[in-house]
Amino acid sequence: MARAVQGHDGLRLAGEADSGEAALGAIEHLRPDVVLLDLRMPDLDGLSVLARLRAAEPRPACRVLIVSASLDEEVERAADAAGAAGCIGKDSPRADICAEALRLARQ
Repeated sequence: MARAVQGHDGLRLAGEADSGEAALGAIEHLRPDVVLLDLRMPDLDGLSVLARLRAAEPRPACRVLIVSASLDEEVERAADAAGAAGCIGKDSPRADICAEALRLARQ
């Protein structure tokens, strides 16, 4: 996914994280406009990361796009309730995921 973001016009890769805790630290430090957040990660899953972002003071201004291999209506409802700006399946073409991230960045 990192290569796809780097190669997409209009997007710049600010950072990467390999766990939920690392994602929270990166979001706090880097202050990205959009975060592509995997639903399944070590230590904290994507929904737990969203809950922590929502509870943070001050609340980060980034929009979160959940990327999941197991996307279904239940996951989408839970992500929406947790504050995600959108959800997309990992099986989607990388160009589509990047286009959705860019759309969120422009909102």
